[in-house]
Amino acid sequence: GGRLAGTMIGRAAHADPWGVLSDADVRVFGADANPRTSRRDLLNEYVKYCDATRGRFGTTKDGYSVPSTRHLMHPLQNLFLGEPNAKVWRRAVDEALKEDARNPDVTVGDILERTLGVLSDETLDAPPGDGSTNASHGVKRSGVTLGNLPPVPTRSVPVPASR
Repeated sequence: GGRLAGTMIGRAAHADPWGVLSDADVRVFGADANPRTSRRDLLNEYVKYCDATRGRFGTTKDGYSVPSTRHLMHPLQNLFLGEPNAKVWRRAVDEALKEDARNPDVTVGDILERTLGVLSDETLDAPPGDGSTNASHGVKRSGVTLGNLPPVPTRSVPVPASR
């Protein structure tokens, strides 16, 4: 059979990235364990990525890095969907980004250091696939998880060989 060319998971991954993708390595790809053990672990690795990526494409006339800290923070906006104080954290991030709007040296690590204190250790350290922290609060989630995606098709489309 052919290889799976790809799949679209739609807006759910953007709306609830942790809920939809945190367990993907185990549930979809059959890995023994997920590479990130918690959101805190994910954020620590993401900060390293951002430090290496910020300014990769140069700077604007005003001296701001491209991509900017604001752009690099965007994928994190829904990381805590359904968790206690998620909205408080998003507001704190927005305020911190506004306060540092004229500071081209502020990093994603700086913003996270200033704002993660509004979230509990339980939220930051919950393992992938563990819906216990948000399930206990009665918050409506996206409803999409890897567990309720349709099964992988038995017939696949052949992928053309690379040239």
